[in-house]
Amino acid sequence: MKIRKRSRTRPWTIAMCRVLLAAILLIPFAGRSGDPGRSGDPGRGGETGRSRETIWAPLDSVTRTGFYRIALPPELVARCRADLGDLRIRSAGGFVPYVLNTDVASPWNAGYLSVPDPVIRQKDSSDKHSYIWLEYKDAYRIDRLSMAVRGPSLYRRRIRVMDGNWVVADVSINPHDTVFRIVAAVKARRLLIDIENADNAPLVVSRVAGYQSGIFLLAHLEAGREYGLAAGDSLAEKPEYDLHYFTDSLSQKPMDIGFKAVYFRPDLKKDGSTTGKVLLKASQQRTRSRSGELLLWSVLALVLLFLLYFSAKMVRAIGKKESNDRL
Repeated sequence: MKIRKRSRTRPWTIAMCRVLLAAILLIPFAGRSGDPGRSGDPGRGGETGRSRETIWAPLDSVTRTGFYRIALPPELVARCRADLGDLRIRSAGGFVPYVLNTDVASPWNAGYLSVPDPVIRQKDSSDKHSYIWLEYKDAYRIDRLSMAVRGPSLYRRRIRVMDGNWVVADVSINPHDTVFRIVAAVKARRLLIDIENADNAPLVVSRVAGYQSGIFLLAHLEAGREYGLAAGDSLAEKPEYDLHYFTDSLSQKPMDIGFKAVYFRPDLKKDGSTTGKVLLKASQQRTRSRSGELLLWSVLALVLLFLLYFSAKMVRAIGKKESNDRL
């Protein structure tokens, strides 16, 4: 009598299954970047005085009439007022109504957009605290921070993030969780991270990545017309448009539209061209979009390869089982 062998799940098979599951779980996040005025105020908000700094950002061509989502990149938001009340959409006919959405949980939020890395200065004090100063080139809006810690390998520390005298985050971090949200959106050029070390060795922080939520404007644009976004006038009053009464029930996802470029202190010439310091080029926006798409397709390709591999293994295993059964 032939004794049938019991199949056992090998350790490497379990490991590959875990990798496959992790890749599948990463798919919803693969498309996201993961990745204010010049004057600074040590207090909350990071702006002082009444600056007349202005921004001009011509929009891409509108090919179809309808509602559009205009995601605001960090380079643009950095030169706006803290409340974004200086934003205006201009066309030949005057101002265009819009709805501003800063809700991180909004289904139309554009995802977290990476902010340029700050300069990091760390001081490990004798009071059992480590102080890390983050110094940005501009007063970027920060909605989330991610810390890269090189050591020690095991730790659990309480940290506080300060914007001047304001505590904007009070959380605990560990090797498996170093990403956290800022409770109230910060818009400043300088932040302080206070780490409580107790009697442990100080953390070695190699990088602190900042992210801005994908806040956006929602506006109804007409095909064939030219539009541009203006901002930076601190004397402008925050507009109140009736459009939000009509967008609350909007069920279809709006179309996306980007910028041809974002100019600082623009100078419009007679031929319609614009000069000034370029804060963001269209190519930079496309690069960000392509990097997200590349990550997404890479994850999908990895999942497909694993599925093909396991399918081939299962076919061979079934063939061997049928052969043993016949014996």
